[in-house]
Amino acid sequence: MLYETVIAPKYSEEGFEILRKISNNLRILETRPNKTGKLSIRQILYTPEDIEFNVVSENAPRESELRDAEFA
Repeated sequence: MLYETVIAPKYSEEGFEILRKISNNLRILETRPNKTGKLSIRQILYTPEDIEFNVVSENAPRESELRDAEFA
């Protein structure tokens, strides 16, 4: 799967809404310096609650494995 990525230090509400409509494969990331001065990146479009997992294996994952996947 191909993902397109946009990385910026900040987004306006209008700009963010425009980007959200571009593509389902677009990942919108925001950068900030962390406590050590290094660049920290976070995804701002989706939260773990927005992600739907589809089980494609014969063995369904345990609930703890799904929580781990959401965290990752």
